[in-house]
Amino acid sequence: MLIIAGEKDPVRANNGKKVLFDRYKNLGIKDVKFILYPDARHKVLNEINRDEVQCDVKNRLDDQLK
Repeated sequence: MLIIAGEKDPVRANNGKKVLFDRYKNLGIKDVKFILYPDARHKVLNEINRDEVQCDVKNRLDDQLK
């Protein structure tokens, strides 16, 4: 599982702490990765660093398909 978020996302709960990440880990899900993008907002796939985000998503998918 890959969780991505923008650091400046107003929807992000608990001031940017890894709330969902921690929940999934506590449930015993072992393969969870969290990436927080600095200066990005809610729609990280539409931000100015979208190439970086798309690359991270692609790399995660590639890792899972090996």
